[in-house]
Amino acid sequence: MTKNDYLEIKRMYKDTVVFIEAGKFFRTYGDDAVIMNFVYRFKLVNGMVGFPAEGYKRVASKLYSMGINSSYYAKGTHLDTSLADENNYYETLNNAQLSLRNNNAADKIYTYMKNNINTSDYYEEIIDFLITLKEGKK
Repeated sequence: MTKNDYLEIKRMYKDTVVFIEAGKFFRTYGDDAVIMNFVYRFKLVNGMVGFPAEGYKRVASKLYSMGINSSYYAKGTHLDTSLADENNYYETLNNAQLSLRNNNAADKIYTYMKNNINTSDYYEEIIDFLITLKEGKK
């Protein structure tokens, strides 16, 4: 299945994380990929996230427990849909986007400081703080 297949399916299920099978992996794009990056810390690459196909039941279970609808497609066929009692898709998306912006800002600050501040007694303390901030511990 292709990204175009994903987009066609996604138009029908706007408040559901949609996954399509691509070889031995499931992929998702756009806002759904941002949610998966937030929930699982899966690497977001060019607006896409992927994970091994055999893990989809575990992913579905976690999303369901968080109140997020998910739907899975392979070879043009619908495999499974997990509908939460109360769908938190948009709330989770808002939190995921905020987290992504914060992480990007922390990365920029860290890179600037690392490249431009060479003589500071507080350098290591500031770097430790930014790493903690990036990891979401503060």
